Amino acid sequence: MKIEEYCQQATQQELIDLFADLSKALLKQRSKVLKSSQRELTTKVGSKKQMDTLYANSFNDIRVYNTLLADLKILVKYMI
Repeated sequence: MKIEEYCQQATQQELIDLFADLSKALLKQRSKVLKSSQRELTTKVGSKKQMDTLYANSFNDIRVYNTLLADLKILVKYMI
């Protein structure tokens, strides 16, 4: 895991800066997740390809959100 290796070698200030960056990225990604999920629910689907595209976008947004959240959890563990 790259985040763990970085946290082991980083100074306290670098950890604090990374925390701020990850927190901001997590909030932006949460808004993307909400928008893509809402779009998936409210769009009138004309074809299976369109539904697959909406689902894939929503899935990828959620995957990125979960990755950021996991990284943030690891970072907090090293900050404590």
